[in-house]
Amino acid sequence: MVVSADHGESFEGGVYQHGGPYLTRPVIHVPLIVRTPGQQLGRKVSVTADETSLAPTILELAGVSKPAWMTGPSLVKWLSGEDTGTPEGSAFCQYLERNSIFKPPHRGTVGIIHGDFQYIVYLDSQKGQLRPLGDAQYWDLDLSSAYPDQVAALRSALNARFPDLVHKNS
Repeated sequence: MVVSADHGESFEGGVYQHGGPYLTRPVIHVPLIVRTPGQQLGRKVSVTADETSLAPTILELAGVSKPAWMTGPSLVKWLSGEDTGTPEGSAFCQYLERNSIFKPPHRGTVGIIHGDFQYIVYLDSQKGQLRPLGDAQYWDLDLSSAYPDQVAALRSALNARFPDLVHKNS
């Protein structure tokens, strides 16, 4: 059995919603509950991943090979307890709702979670904001000036993932 959602829900940090341009952690934290056949014990696993991992995980649990075009990793090795190391990955998110379907996106927000930080970029201004994950529920928090190396690395990762949306340096 697999239970998930397409978004989280925010009830803190001044943002009370389940979508929008702020991409606070409660809004983008998607629940995932998996119970495998014969599973006797539950466990909580914290892995940085995004929804591109959902289909590969389900396919692996079903014994089906992942197609080459699927970019997300399967989470089965953490769910099964095979990998007990600290999972380190990146998760990408985006809010592009206010764009025309007939033109390239130019408004909205894209973001990345990696390590202990979340970095988001507002597309219309190209302004970025860096938040420690422990405080990522606050939409107006920006610690970019305190962590310039982290900002550069995360902005570069966003540019690599969304080259037409995020400028390299802004």
